[in-house]
Amino acid sequence: RRYLTHWRDTVSLCKHMLKLTPNAAPLHLQLGAVLELQGKTGEAIGHYEKTLQINPNNTLAINNLGVILAEQGKLDQSMMHFSRALQLKPSYAEAYFNLANVNKAKNKIDEAIACYQKALQIDPDYFEAHSNLGVVLKSQGKLVEAISHYYQAIKINPNYATAHNNLANALQQEGRYDEAIAHYNRALQIRPNYPSARRNLSNTLKLKNRSN
Repeated sequence: RRYLTHWRDTVSLCKHMLKLTPNAAPLHLQLGAVLELQGKTGEAIGHYEKTLQINPNNTLAINNLGVILAEQGKLDQSMMHFSRALQLKPSYAEAYFNLANVNKAKNKIDEAIACYQKALQIDPDYFEAHSNLGVVLKSQGKLVEAISHYYQAIKINPNYATAHNNLANALQQEGRYDEAIAHYNRALQIRPNYPSARRNLSNTLKLKNRSN
């Protein structure tokens, strides 16, 4: 209760508690995660690094630090963190997903596919992995496989706007304009401020009109 007298938000409470227990790794980890969500990545990195000074094998801190490094364009460093997390915890689906994303950014498509597939072996309901795997498969011209993964993504999470947009792109490429339009519209129902879906919808309507 006495801690709650210092509560204004999670950040202020964690900072107060760290004054009392400066080597509490869970507090540093929690504070890092909150700061990361607030876009304060510099502070977040500091707390993740402090977590790892106290507990070098904290896989969540290693993974979260890897995510920030990837967002900063430090892809090689981020890959080292994800690989380290997977050495410590081979069943860490999110680390495989993040490693796949970095491989995709580095245009290592086969490696990305393997990592997305591994994430899905661990967690078959990982809808973001289904959607991203569809993207890389589509880039290889494997539209049928890509469409299958997009459908799985929206079956698991019908409100995943990104998967609806990705699915619509693949359907449009196959000339299935009405289906594509339906999924673009669904994406925009879920996320009205979705510029690429709105642009893609406009282009598909033009293509449909030309084909009639």
